[in-house]
Formats: sequence, C-alpha cells, structure tokens
Amino acid sequence: MVRYLVVVCAKCGSYRVVSGVQKTFRCFSCGTVSGLRQELVVAYANTAEEARQKIAHLKISRAARREESKP
Repeated sequence: MVRYLVVVCAKCGSYRVVSGVQKTFRCFSCGTVSGLRQELVVAYANTAEEARQKIAHLKISRAARREESKP
C-alpha cells in the first residue's frame, strides 16, 4: 500500500498531497519545486481521501489562528 504525505511548500505555505514514493513535488500555488524533506511533511495518511481531509483540517486551523490574532 502506498502511503500518502501532506507536505507544506517552503516558499508559500500551501499544502499538497504527495505519494510517499516521490522524491520532489511542485507547489500548485507558487510553482516552486521542492525536494521531499522530512521538515516539510506535516501529516501522514493511508489513503488520498484521508490526506485531503487532513489538509482541510489544517486549513481550518490556520484560518482560526489568523482570526484569533486579529486586533
């Protein structure tokens, strides 16, 4: 079974699902190509759907933190 990773772009902070066998990935938002490094991995998933759900949760959490930090 292929494991899926949720990674974050080092340049713009966007999330992306990648297969665990990939060596590099391209950010869909800014186009940056990055090597798949451990510090960019923010979550693991057994299925692509589970990985997409984790991204949705991460985006909601990020939005909530931004909302809390507004004056």
